Amino acid sequence: MSNKYSLYLIAIGVIFSFTACKISYKAQKISETAISSGDIVYTLPVTELIVDVEVTETYSYKGPFAAYAGKYFGNVNIENSDDITYALTKLEIFSRPIPDSDNYYSLKFGGFRNSKRIALTEDAFLVSLNATNQTDLVQEIAGKTDKQFQTKSTPDKISYAELALRSVRELTYDTTYREVFRDSVVIKEPVITQKFVYKTPEKQAQELADIIFLLRDDKNALLKGENDGGQVPDGAALEIMIRELSKIEKEYMSLFTGHKTNVTNTYQFRYTPQPGDTLVPIFRFSNILGILPNSTDNGNPVYTHFKPIELKNTDTNIENNKGFAYRMPAITTLSLIFDKQIYAVSEVEINQFGTVKFFRKKIGRNQKIDFHPSSGMIKSIR
Repeated sequence: MSNKYSLYLIAIGVIFSFTACKISYKAQKISETAISSGDIVYTLPVTELIVDVEVTETYSYKGPFAAYAGKYFGNVNIENSDDITYALTKLEIFSRPIPDSDNYYSLKFGGFRNSKRIALTEDAFLVSLNATNQTDLVQEIAGKTDKQFQTKSTPDKISYAELALRSVRELTYDTTYREVFRDSVVIKEPVITQKFVYKTPEKQAQELADIIFLLRDDKNALLKGENDGGQVPDGAALEIMIRELSKIEKEYMSLFTGHKTNVTNTYQFRYTPQPGDTLVPIFRFSNILGILPNSTDNGNPVYTHFKPIELKNTDTNIENNKGFAYRMPAITTLSLIFDKQIYAVSEVEINQFGTVKFFRKKIGRNQKIDFHPSSGMIKSIR
């Protein structure tokens, strides 16, 4: 009897040891359960889209002496007015995981209990159960970083005062006459007065044209090797002098022809896709007004187009939500469309387009389950 009794106790101990070596988890939405002491709270990620936009603004300035360009330089192209035009020069789309406010879970334990072996990210995304380390965590969730809006200042016009070699004022002499009584005779005596007056636009234009022709003459002389008896520069020195003379001439000519300046600005828009989305306007754009909000009727919309191409297991099977919740994302083709032109296409996992499932099997003490923190999907069980 004693031997049978001993075998019976051993059998019970073996069964108990196997049971104790298993870990069971049960995840319940926080909205549906109270959080108990020792529970671990985690969330399933949703996918946020980040659209980076680069806009090139072209500022066209009419030259202050455009009316005299034909008089001094013949048929040259000039800017007829001050104007601003906008062009979309780059559209890029990125994705990153963010916490899902509708899918926070309280993880309750059964059997062996050790919350220190549950690895989470700073955003409370699951990394692993029965974790040993978090060496892959940084690489796994690294994605698009935040970028601040950048706005560059509007370029200034080039003015006559910046380039003129002489003052915008000039000295003039006025002659008036006064009557003087001398020797019983009234005579008119001239009185000369000096005063500074602003030069007329035509006078300023003439002076600038003279400077431009002088610069051209100097540049031509250097190219022909003439230097009024002095030593003619060569090699790099000659190249620098020609380049600088051409630069100065161009600046003076801009006072007649006008000039254009490009400024590049970058913007960033964020959107969290909702299940059922197919074509969503992100912002509007006009070649005349630039970036515009969706609330206006001006410009044309820039759309994000969603086309799911694979739904990873649509059977949610969550009637009996034992175990822990994880995500099965949907692979989706994303397109950025503006004015019937596709600017960017990529395939990404949109977490919220997929399903939430529950893993019900108990886990051995030496087993480890790894997750993709960016999607909440199971990576491996080992």
